[in-house]
Amino acid sequence: MTQAFLYPHQFNSDSDTVSGTFSETGKSSVLLRSRSILREQIALKLKRKTSADAGCSQADEPPRDDDLASDIAAGATEAAVVPSPLDDLRGLNQNAPVLSNENFSLEARKMELARGNLVRLLLDSSYGLWVLADVFMNALATGSDISELICKNHCDSLVPVQNDHFVQDTAKQLEFKLRDCFEQIMNRPEDLKDTANMLKIREYLSEIHFLPNFLQQITATLAKLGRNQPLKSEDSYWLRRVQEQEQRMSISRLAMINGNVRLVTYIAKQYNNQTTPFADLIQDGTIGLIKAVDRYDLNRAVRFSTYAIYWIRQTISRSLVRQEKMVRLPYNIAAKASAVFEIMNNYLIQNNKWPSSRELAALCKLPEEEVKAIVANYQPVISLDASINDDDDLPEVMTTLEQNHFPQPLNILIGSSLKACLRKAVDTLPEREASIIKCRFGLDNDHEMTLQDIADKMSLTRERVRQIQNSALMKLKNNFSGELTDFLEPG
Repeated sequence: MTQAFLYPHQFNSDSDTVSGTFSETGKSSVLLRSRSILREQIALKLKRKTSADAGCSQADEPPRDDDLASDIAAGATEAAVVPSPLDDLRGLNQNAPVLSNENFSLEARKMELARGNLVRLLLDSSYGLWVLADVFMNALATGSDISELICKNHCDSLVPVQNDHFVQDTAKQLEFKLRDCFEQIMNRPEDLKDTANMLKIREYLSEIHFLPNFLQQITATLAKLGRNQPLKSEDSYWLRRVQEQEQRMSISRLAMINGNVRLVTYIAKQYNNQTTPFADLIQDGTIGLIKAVDRYDLNRAVRFSTYAIYWIRQTISRSLVRQEKMVRLPYNIAAKASAVFEIMNNYLIQNNKWPSSRELAALCKLPEEEVKAIVANYQPVISLDASINDDDDLPEVMTTLEQNHFPQPLNILIGSSLKACLRKAVDTLPEREASIIKCRFGLDNDHEMTLQDIADKMSLTRERVRQIQNSALMKLKNNFSGELTDFLEPG
């Protein structure tokens, strides 16, 4: 079907953009609380329409249910409003009944069927393919990870991952291939017909498992662009079909999430502590549940609860690592902190001393650099503006700190004044006594000489040098003790 949409760069509108930024909302999920009632109404109408059309072949013509089409168009209007991250979690029903394995499998099949139909509709349309490429490239440009857009570990075939001949691309390789495909699409938006190259690109993209939250963002972008330009009947029909599949996918997805919210509460209780509010643990765990729902593969012989536990624990533990310290360590290093400190405490109990960095690294079987980073990062953090011992009468910590790398200006001034006063006092002595005092205490070159060195230099005995030194010091004490006393530190 030839689409008559204008591409976003072909119409003038300063207020409209090609596609919204794939925000943090898109990274977690796109669950619209305001659309929950609308979805229920659409689900009932879809159910009635499906039962009425049972046993009949689907013809390629617009549906005759005008009310359904208007409801879906209204749903597209709501979908264009990008929700906040809190709206994603508020749309969940904490009191929803737990889905049985049969019902969950049924909802998973419905979601996967609607997701596959939605992807095929986008790839079969030149305009849908262009918007798919545009939203994907914008998401990568704004810092989104490719794992939030597609699921590289999903496989539609039943080939076991343990098979040596079954090799999947790494995330970097997959990102490079997708960038190349989408750049070809965006560089030639007017030439997306069924050429040999485009057929090859469509075939490759059909094997990619695009995540539901990413497809919801694309549908919202299409709905927004569709309201800014007039549509032909076939274009309007195509857009309604896209929105219909997105609605079906979202309804099943929301049912799967609501049916397993209690699993998040159960796991969050294991991480409950005094530093992180329990509500925050629930929110982080729900984000992990949403990721698990989007990535769950029903073809694998794994129960969803077993699969989702790892995602929920991952998001909660990583959130705790992010909030635990002012300076954050990489998660793969921070996750080893508990084991390191447990070994440190055991070593202290057994040997009555703390282990060295080398001993601790050998006991933990970790590189010494990682052990040093963990120990240094988990030192207590003290605010420089806080009072000592939290006592308002005591000075702040900042006022008690002193740097020792460079001399203080006051110390430099005192030292220069002391040297000037000593030179003035020594100059009053006879020449031989002054020379011995200067050499003995290094007043000229900051190099102190021993009595034997001075005796060798002046051809005197060591005892005679000592006698002259004591006599000179006694004279200085009697004549200049009052002036030099001011340079002594109190106490």
